[in-house]
Amino acid sequence: MACFVGLNEVLFMIRKSILVVDDEEMLVELGKKILEKQGHEVTMFTYSIDALKVFCKTPYKFDMVITDFNMPHMNGGQLSKKIKEIRNNIPVILVTGCQDITENNLTEWGIDALIDKPYHLEEIIDLVQHLLTPNNTKVL
Repeated sequence: MACFVGLNEVLFMIRKSILVVDDEEMLVELGKKILEKQGHEVTMFTYSIDALKVFCKTPYKFDMVITDFNMPHMNGGQLSKKIKEIRNNIPVILVTGCQDITENNLTEWGIDALIDKPYHLEEIIDLVQHLLTPNNTKVL
């Protein structure tokens, strides 16, 4: 019996580079382990300003950004907006426990998907797979 895999599935299985930003180091480490277990390369930062500096130097190194919202100096929405000004087609997932974020905010910041804290690991894995599969778009 032949087994066929679609082009989208093959393209997703190729190792992707993901930038993860959260001021809580434990959550960054957890995210890194989850994504590396899925076969991805993960670059992590606990300071959004440091993440932006690296992204500015190498914007095409990354295939996706996952960022927390509440961070000092620059929140995840501001970070996403700056990243999208540099490279508007990169998928950005915003992770937050904040309930005051509106759909207008998400559009203004260029957010492609929102995950509410607390979240399930499968939720992150499914969203990453969906957004990294060619021809898939925002989840919002």
